[in-house]
Amino acid sequence: MASASITIGPALQAMAFVLVAGFSPAPGIMTAVVASTLGAAVGSSEFQVNEPTNAIAVMLAAQISLSADLSDPFSRIVALTLLIGVVQLLAGGCG
Repeated sequence: MASASITIGPALQAMAFVLVAGFSPAPGIMTAVVASTLGAAVGSSEFQVNEPTNAIAVMLAAQISLSADLSDPFSRIVALTLLIGVVQLLAGGCG
């Protein structure tokens, strides 16, 4: 029962973040599956979070809304997401 709630929670949260951004729910499900799979493959830690976090979603939405006049918000979201991931990997490697 616990594994079901841990599996369903991040998928629902990822779908909610994608719907708030104005996209279909499918990318949210895909990102939740990929993040969970990669997190399980890399290993586990009490400090590791394998689900979308509210702080990152708010910062990403704020950045996208500041540049709303530019075209193709999807490519900017992908680029910012990759940049956030790189920064997180560098921060994890330093600590």
